[in-house]
Amino acid sequence: MTLKYLLNGKYDTDKGVFLGENSNSPKYYVASDNIRSSNYRGLLPSDLMTILSGHHLQFNVHSGKGAIFHLMGALSEFGKCGVTCIGDSPEEAQSIYDKVVSTLDAECSPKNMYTHMVIPLLHE
Repeated sequence: MTLKYLLNGKYDTDKGVFLGENSNSPKYYVASDNIRSSNYRGLLPSDLMTILSGHHLQFNVHSGKGAIFHLMGALSEFGKCGVTCIGDSPEEAQSIYDKVVSTLDAECSPKNMYTHMVIPLLHE
């Protein structure tokens, strides 16, 4: 369903593949509803989008590739979300998924916990 809405394509029943509208080439996806880490707790959906776009992993409508998150309401409280990663091959979709998970893990690791905070300086 995500492929259909994002790519406005169609399922080719003869070939057993989903074809993107613009490229008319097959698209593939890897998805999970259970990307989870206690380090993700406290992360807001806007933080997630900032991390994603900062690493150029967000879905691109022109190429028809990238990551789309869902279940973001569970992110801050439970440290859990879902993602669908779309690519031009099964390997590319898996690679995008692997990069999303490793990027989130790296950005949310305890050693990076304070690197993104702006702390005001006090002047006397």
